Amino acid sequence: MEVKLIDILTQKEVSKKKVASLFDLKDIRLDIIKSVILWQQNKARSGNHKTKTISEIRGTTAKPFRQKGTGNARQGSRRSAQFRGGATIFGPVVRSHDTKLPKKVRRLGLINSIAYHVKNGSIELISEPKMAKASTKQVAKALNDNKGKALFIYTADTDKNFVNSVANLKDTNCLNSDGANVYDIMNHDKVYVTEAAFDKIEKRLADAK
Repeated sequence: MEVKLIDILTQKEVSKKKVASLFDLKDIRLDIIKSVILWQQNKARSGNHKTKTISEIRGTTAKPFRQKGTGNARQGSRRSAQFRGGATIFGPVVRSHDTKLPKKVRRLGLINSIAYHVKNGSIELISEPKMAKASTKQVAKALNDNKGKALFIYTADTDKNFVNSVANLKDTNCLNSDGANVYDIMNHDKVYVTEAAFDKIEKRLADAK
């Protein structure tokens, strides 16, 4: 399978690039993509929400009033849940929301997310861009026809002026190829990948078999 390799600044086709057959899927497994996204979201949750138990509430340990003769229900502590400022019963505690997902499924999720954009024509491979100086205006002019959110995936060797220019664009995010993930790829309408970044991702997925 071949895809166009374009010059992002001129929007002209430079050549064709052969893409590994693993991205040429007849049926996209949206269920796998969803599983990986949920796994990522669970992993990202801090789990720091917490309420105080009775042992953590400040206050006297004495009974609020004598047990008999008052006409009220017996009480053992002012720190109990039924009193204002008291403890919370069965409230949330600090915990990890992380779930387990096999590496093979995570690998398939990344393959299917890229294949999804390949199938829809919403991914573009770009030749290594070179800019004499950072210019958001120049990049914005080149991408004038784009609608929706865009994601640029690059490598550490990508021209810094270009990366800085793209990073300033509205509704546009930049991501190093080492951090390429299903959530970010599926959360954008258009994905631009430098040739070097695509080769790196392709090798990473091929080696992870």
